[in-house]
Formats: sequence, C-alpha cells, structure tokens
Amino acid sequence: MRRFSAVLAVSALALAACGSDSDSGGGSSAELSGADQELADAIAANLVEDDDGFAEAFDVDCIASGTVSALGGADRIESEYGVTAANPDTEDVDLSADDASKVAAAYASCGDLKDALIVGFATDGVTTEQAECVLADISSDDVQAFFEESLQGNEEGPAGEKIFNALFENFESCGG
Repeated sequence: MRRFSAVLAVSALALAACGSDSDSGGGSSAELSGADQELADAIAANLVEDDDGFAEAFDVDCIASGTVSALGGADRIESEYGVTAANPDTEDVDLSADDASKVAAAYASCGDLKDALIVGFATDGVTTEQAECVLADISSDDVQAFFEESLQGNEEGPAGEKIFNALFENFESCGG
C-alpha cells in the first residue's frame, strides 16, 4: 500500500525539482477487536510514520480499520500477504485485483484520493495551486483506478499512464 504513496512522492519530487517555487475524514472506521484491531493500529502507526501526506488527507485509523476489514481480518492478511502487527510494512505487498479494489474502496470511504495526491505534492514543496492545476484533468475515479493498479504492483497500467501523461502535459502551464 505504501507503494502508491511512493509513486506519488516520486511524481511530486519530479514536479518540485523542475521549478516549483487536513484531515478530510469522511468515513468511519470499522469496528474491530483483538488481533484485527492490533493490526489496524500497527498499520495506522506505519501510515503516520511514512509522513507522505496521507495522514493529513485521511483519517488513518479509518484507513487501517477499513483495510483490515476489507481484506478479511488479521489472520487472512498474515496468511495471504505476510503482514502482521509486528511487521505492518506493506510497501512490497502486491494485492490481488479483488483485494486491491476492496482496499481502494476502503481508502475512498475515508477521504478523497485526489485530495490526498494534492496534499502529497504539497509535502514535497509544490504549492496547492500548482498541484490542483496539474491535476485538473484527473478525476478522483482516475486516481482510485491508479491506486488499485498500484496496489497490485502495476504503476504503469492504463490509469497510471493517464495520470502521468496529464501531469507532464499540464506541468508547464501550471508554473513548472
């Protein structure tokens, strides 16, 4: 899951390097208990530790609880993906298409993915106005589709291509 954040951060760094001079909440966290809640807490702490803008754009407790719930709980997540409360790092985890769709929906229920992308750019030195300008041709649905591809380890899929093309096409006209 952190792979999506890393891809967005690389995009933002590229944008910032070429001349760049909140908690939206929205969702409620799933009710979890026991090992599921322990894993959700560890994932939330890991998201905050990454400091890639997601913690500003989303309720990380909502994301973590929603992710654990969407993926069927701690036992399934450990057996399918090797992620545990002791090792909540999800950077190198590639989800199945079905699971990626469920996790993307969980994120979207906690905040707007496009808003998170804008916040992510801002953490890398791009102004909010520049980020909004560059992303003007990209919908929240486009970002969610890219997120799903990214969660599957496919940042270069059709949605990713659409987003990166829009970023580069809009860059000069947006103060880059």
